[in-house]
Amino acid sequence: MTLAELGPVPLKELAGCLVAESGHPSRLVSRLVDLGYVTRSASADDGRAVILTLTEKGASLAAAAAEVRAPLLAAIAEGYGDRLAEATTLLRELRGELEGDSP
Repeated sequence: MTLAELGPVPLKELAGCLVAESGHPSRLVSRLVDLGYVTRSASADDGRAVILTLTEKGASLAAAAAEVRAPLLAAIAEGYGDRLAEATTLLRELRGELEGDSP
């Protein structure tokens, strides 16, 4: 999942979509803010939460990246489409077990 796909999202939710060490998502977001790709704002629902939103510059870069990625994703889907859902399920189960979320 990308910030472009998630839309405005709390940092905690974005961090849950990343494979990164604790604290790394905050540092990564700080760099993106410094570069003008992302803005931070306080959540209207929870004053402690930080909401991340792509700037116009960030959305433009995300769209360009998606365009570059599209042929690769199409090739993967063509070659492995029948097995992708099974592999995704297995990886999610593994991640849950590693994080202690599974019984």
